[in-house]
Amino acid sequence: MSRGYAFRPEAREELRDAVRFYEKAARGLGAEFSAEVRAMVARPAAPSAAPPPDTAQL
Repeated sequence: MSRGYAFRPEAREELRDAVRFYEKAARGLGAEFSAEVRAMVARPAAPSAAPPPDTAQL
């Protein structure tokens, strides 16, 4: 089964930098941060509460 998402190379590197940053701040914090990011991007997006735009007006 596919993940349903993909990071661009620049975003993937930024995420790795952030994980290293948090891991330096506190042992295990980088892994916790990484797990939270993965959980959020794997979660299906909630439908928008706003009605769709009126494309005839665009």
